[in-house]
Amino acid sequence: MKHFAYICGRIYDLITEIKSHCIFNASFKRIIMVKTITKILACAVVAVMAVTTANAQELVARKYGTVLEQLNQSSLYNRVEPEIAAIVDYESMFLSSCFWSDGLSNGKESDVNSGNEELIAALLDYAFAFEGTRYRMGGSTPKGFDCSGFTSYVFKKFGYELNRTSRQQINDGELVEQEALQPGDLVFFNGRAVNKNIGHVGIVTEVDSAGFSFIHASSKGVRVSKYPEERYYQVRYIGACRPIKE
Repeated sequence: MKHFAYICGRIYDLITEIKSHCIFNASFKRIIMVKTITKILACAVVAVMAVTTANAQELVARKYGTVLEQLNQSSLYNRVEPEIAAIVDYESMFLSSCFWSDGLSNGKESDVNSGNEELIAALLDYAFAFEGTRYRMGGSTPKGFDCSGFTSYVFKKFGYELNRTSRQQINDGELVEQEALQPGDLVFFNGRAVNKNIGHVGIVTEVDSAGFSFIHASSKGVRVSKYPEERYYQVRYIGACRPIKE
């Protein structure tokens, strides 16, 4: 506003100058008048631009704050909030990255395994949520599952893409012996016929000295079965694989 007052003062001086030139002859007075009017117009344009710029800067400052305030609020300027840092475990992300070598200490190995345990626990909780869902041949949605449709649906929720058939899913992880089974492993069985062909699959939920439990989509729907207590599956067990690596 100070600049605007100064410019208005200059315009007033120029108008006074015009009046003073009126004593000269007509031709010379025209030249002076043209020059003076040009100066007045130029000053008027500058005044309008100055006022417009000042108003625009004031509006921006009111809405977004000054440049310094915007920098202070920027995520590039500020450090990570403690609440966010507590949620994002950067050390675990580093340890589990593909660039980390096998030379982990015992303490670090337990951290990585505990991370898998949390993932497997969440996966099993998700699987249990479908307990009682009806069996449907070729089904792979909560409207109805077959055995491989159920396992592929559950694992996909956690970023693991399994093959669609039980016969193919045994290739979706590292093969493991029955004595080394862990929760989250896939276990494979014959179908109705007892032979060497895979026809059924389930997810291990619990392992103990007597055997293991697994959740699967059977002909009776999604349920938990125990091995070797249920003879039907005892005589049909073929093998197991581990899609979630340690």
